[in-house]
Amino acid sequence: MPQIGAVSGGLVVSEEAPNGTAEKWELEFVDAPVVPSNRRAKLRWRGDGVKRVLLVKKWKDRDVARVAVEIAAFMVSRGISVLVEEKADFPIDGVEALDRDHLSSLANVHLMVSIGGDGTLLHAARLFSRNVHPTLPPCLVFSMGSLGFLSNFSIDAWRSVLDNVLTPGTHVLVTLRTRLGCKIGEDVRHVLNECTVSCRAIDRRLGKLSLKIDGEVVTLIEGDGVIIATPTGSTGYNMSCGGPMVSPSVPATVICPMAPSSLSFRPIVISEASYVEIVSHVDVSEVLVDGRLFANLSKDESVCIRTSMFPMPVINSGPLDSDWFEGINSKLQWNARGATQRDRD
Repeated sequence: MPQIGAVSGGLVVSEEAPNGTAEKWELEFVDAPVVPSNRRAKLRWRGDGVKRVLLVKKWKDRDVARVAVEIAAFMVSRGISVLVEEKADFPIDGVEALDRDHLSSLANVHLMVSIGGDGTLLHAARLFSRNVHPTLPPCLVFSMGSLGFLSNFSIDAWRSVLDNVLTPGTHVLVTLRTRLGCKIGEDVRHVLNECTVSCRAIDRRLGKLSLKIDGEVVTLIEGDGVIIATPTGSTGYNMSCGGPMVSPSVPATVICPMAPSSLSFRPIVISEASYVEIVSHVDVSEVLVDGRLFANLSKDESVCIRTSMFPMPVINSGPLDSDWFEGINSKLQWNARGATQRDRD
């Protein structure tokens, strides 16, 4: 078997085989280019480091509001400009309000800090969900929510964590969490968790959808709908409907039916390089992205879903996927047992 040489321009050309023969071969990749399949990386700030931060906090929580002001003041004291959603919540200088009518200001954000739970992070991601400015900055997430499965850092350690992250030249561990690009007509939304197509008919008949993968009709979905989830979203609505949990570093897309009429219609995991199209065969189908209504599909209309070129870089507290495994163990109680049976001697 020849050795594989360097990759260049989509071609892989073999080197000379170990036995000294001159056998040659090449591969031409047929998948459409998407984000790099490698998801785990080290991040280092260039130049003089972070100078502009978007701070997003859990809504209407006094404890979160108090800590958020402390964190904002800490960053301002380091010469960092802080962008927030509601200026009235931050009675300090050096803080400015986000103009929702001109989200292009997000282009200059070097770091996003989220304080709350998973819902807070999803809300922050929605600010970058449209094509106006879909590129997400690195995200540092502090847990102060009810679950916090996506929150890798305890709020109690915020000062030491920020000291480390904001120091120029410091390497921090990140996972590029996949987002999906969901397109209806010319409107595109970039979503972190899932795109759901709900087709339960108004007259209570079975909903019907066609599932296309890479342009080919794969099957007819009869039931309440279908969930197209990222690895990050696999532990959300997908898991509630019986879908698998997928590590965030896996380059894959999950397809999970909702209450299918066929018991043999089980969830599947496909390549992230594939694109999915869902065609409605009922009068009205709802398309929801990360739990929010995107649009209604009429009969024979469709939504196209493919891996977004704009992932969410989430800063990790541990190497590789250790944060994810800690989360499914401590927060989802994965394989938790009251007692373990003793082995017989």
